[in-house]
Amino acid sequence: MAKKEKRFARNTRKPKAGRRIFFLLDIIIRLVPFLFIILISALIVKGIWHILIHSDYFNIKYIEVMDRSSAKLETSMARDLYSNKGINIFLLDIKRCEYDIERDYPEIRDAVVYRRLPDMLFVSYRLRKPVCQIESGSYYLVSDDAVIIPPPLLSKQPALTVVSGINVNPKLLSGGRHEYRQQLVHAIGIIKDINDIAKDSCLPDDFKVKEVNVYDIDNPALILEDGTRIELGSYRVKDKLDTIKKVLNDLLSRRRKAKVIDLRFEDVVVVPC
Repeated sequence: MAKKEKRFARNTRKPKAGRRIFFLLDIIIRLVPFLFIILISALIVKGIWHILIHSDYFNIKYIEVMDRSSAKLETSMARDLYSNKGINIFLLDIKRCEYDIERDYPEIRDAVVYRRLPDMLFVSYRLRKPVCQIESGSYYLVSDDAVIIPPPLLSKQPALTVVSGINVNPKLLSGGRHEYRQQLVHAIGIIKDINDIAKDSCLPDDFKVKEVNVYDIDNPALILEDGTRIELGSYRVKDKLDTIKKVLNDLLSRRRKAKVIDLRFEDVVVVPC
């Protein structure tokens, strides 16, 4: 009786193992068409990629600069970009191209290089606009993002506030980025505050800023057209505007001029001329 039970147990295990094998074979048979399709697709993609990369049809032949705001700049930039002529258009590092343009031409911002198949590159950009000028031997125009715009000028631009206290070494200027950035950012912030105040408030006639001195970044100074020096310390112009108005109006009523108005302390220090 025991032998029959063992034989019966062995017989019940065999069909289960057989079913597993048939199940695995069924899965494999079902997957074969999909694997075949994947293989064919991979071969097609590889063939297309080979054609795109190795065909002269997709080598760069033409370069067009979209912004015509400066013919000289356009010609110079196109000449530099023609070093990429003959390179496969798909292998060109677009981001590197854009970086090189902005490095070599600080007057340019937001450079965008894009492809037009089969063999043309397009370049677009914006020109930086000056918001102030550094006086350091020559005059250097500065954009709102604190980049020095070439070339240096021999004469002052009358519409732009002068930033002084920075000794510019032209040999150290590279790609518009420089060691004076922190000072320039501070000066541009002061100039922006003054312009905002001029739009929103009635300023005294004597409060005409011609120069912002940032030699000491912890104590920037405003130089008015009449030569008065206003030392701000850690304060913003907006913080001390009422005090400035009061002091200037008081001096005007007494027909006096100040050499220095020091706002760094709770009690304003006025040094008369």
